[in-house]
Amino acid sequence: MSGASGHRLKGSQNEISIRGLGSYWGYSTFNNRTITNAGPGRAVNFKKFPSELVEGVTIYKSQQADLVEGGTSGTIDVNSLRAVDYGKSQTTIQATGIYNSYYSDVEGDVSPFGAKIVASTVQQWETDSLGEMGFTFGVNHTRSSNPEENYGGNSQMGVCALRDNEGNNLVGGSNCATGQQGVSAGRVGRSPELGIDSDVADFDESSLFYVPNDAYWRTGEDEDTRTGAVFTFQWKPNDDLNINFDYEFSDLEYTENRMEFALDSRLDDLKDHIVAADRTLLYATGEARPTLQGEVRNQLDEYRGGGIDIEYSPTDDLTIGLDLSYSESYRYRQRDRTKFRSTERYNYALDFRERNVPELTWLDDNRLGPDDAGYVASDVFDASYMSNFVNNDHAYVEYRRTHEERKDDILALNFDVEYQLDNKYISSVKAGFRFSEEHLIDLVTNDVSLVISDGTQRNGASDNEDNNWDGSNPEANLALINGIMDNCTNDHVNNNLFQEEPRCWRRCSEFCNV
Repeated sequence: MSGASGHRLKGSQNEISIRGLGSYWGYSTFNNRTITNAGPGRAVNFKKFPSELVEGVTIYKSQQADLVEGGTSGTIDVNSLRAVDYGKSQTTIQATGIYNSYYSDVEGDVSPFGAKIVASTVQQWETDSLGEMGFTFGVNHTRSSNPEENYGGNSQMGVCALRDNEGNNLVGGSNCATGQQGVSAGRVGRSPELGIDSDVADFDESSLFYVPNDAYWRTGEDEDTRTGAVFTFQWKPNDDLNINFDYEFSDLEYTENRMEFALDSRLDDLKDHIVAADRTLLYATGEARPTLQGEVRNQLDEYRGGGIDIEYSPTDDLTIGLDLSYSESYRYRQRDRTKFRSTERYNYALDFRERNVPELTWLDDNRLGPDDAGYVASDVFDASYMSNFVNNDHAYVEYRRTHEERKDDILALNFDVEYQLDNKYISSVKAGFRFSEEHLIDLVTNDVSLVISDGTQRNGASDNEDNNWDGSNPEANLALINGIMDNCTNDHVNNNLFQEEPRCWRRCSEFCNV
C-alpha cells in the first residue's frame, strides 16, 4: 500500500508507519475503537490480533468527519471477521518450528529453538425463531529468540582539524590532539593552539574530520513469549438488526540480556590519522577508558479489549448504530543496569578501513602494536577479566535498578446515525457523538541507585575526580564492587560475533565474551 510500510522490530514486522513518520505518529483502532497502548507512544503491536480472524485493515491518510480522531500520520483501522457475514465454516491449525542458527555458537540461557502455534475457527448456524448466529475464535502462541549485535557511537560528535587555516600542523590538546574541536553540535569549540574561541573558518577545511566521543560493541540475546486470543459473536435476529460482540486478549513476556564493551572519550589524544574524502576518520591511535556495561530487561505487556456493537435499520434509508467498548493495556518493566569504567586510560588503535565494524587493537605505553618491534605486552589492557576495570581499587562502578509501570484504559460510547439520500450529489448524511473516559498512569521508580566513583559510594551519578579511595571504610566499598562483579555476570559466550567482518573478529574475540 502506497505510503504505508511495516516497522521491523526484533525479527518481525509488527507496527505500521504511514508516510515515513514512524509508527508512534499514527492512530490505531480495532473495529473503529481506540486501541490502548502500554508504551510511551501511540504505536500498536498488531501481533496481538491473529491475522486469520481479521477481515481487513483500512488506512486513512487524511482525516474524515466520521473518524473519531486522526493521527499525525494517519489512522489504521483493523476490522475483525464477522462469522455470519463470512458465510461459511472454517477451521485452521498451524504449527511452525523455529530454529535460529545464530545461537548455535552462543553459550547462554537462550535456546535456539522456538515455536509458533495458531488455531482459529469460524462457525455459524441459522435457527427458526432466533435468526442467524455465528462466532469466531482464534488463539496464537509464539516463542522466539531474536539476537542482535551491533557497533556504534554516541551522538556527541566532535569536529576536529589537523591544520589551521594557514596550513600549520596543530599539535597538542586533549580532545582530538589537533587544536581541540572546530565545531561540535552547533557550538563553537575552544582551540588551545589559537588560545581563543574558534570557528570552523579558523582551520584548513580539507583537514577537518568528525568522530564520535565514544565507541561500543554490543551483543544481546532476548526471548519473546506471546499468547493472544480473539473471540467474536454475531447475531442477526432479522434483516433489520445486527448485534456483534468481540473480546481481545494478549499477554507478552519479553526478556533481554544486553552486553556491551565501550571506549569512553575515544577522541582524546588522537594521532596517526587517516581521514577519508567525506571527512570520516578511518584510522587513528588514541587513548580511552575501557568500559563494560550490561543490562537485563524484563517486560510484561497485557492487553484486554472488547465491546458490543448494535446496528438497527428501522427503514431502508435509516441506520442507527450504538457501540460500547472498553480497552485496557498494562506494562511492567524492570531494568537492571551495571557499568564498570576504568579510571585509567589505555592506548588503542581503531581501524575502519574496508570494514563496517572497526578492528580494535590495544597498544602498549609507546603505542606499539603486537607486530611492532619493542612491543611490551604487559602494558596492554586485557579486557578478558572484569577485575582489570578496577585499577588499584579505583574505578567508576554503577548499579541501577528501575521499575516502570504503565496502565492505560479507555471506556467509550459511540452513537451514530446515517440516512441515505436519493441524490446524485450527496449519497448520505451521517451524524453522531462519542463519549469516552481515559485513565493513564505512568510510573517510573529508581529503587536502587548505587554509584561508586574512585572508591567513594554515594547516590547520584556525579563523578569524583580526586582519585582518592574512601579511607573511612575501604573494605566496605571494595566489598560492594566485588559483590557487583560476582553477581552481575552471566554465562553468555559468543563464538560467532561479527563473523561477517573477518578482519575484526581477531580483535573482537579478545573482549566480547566478558
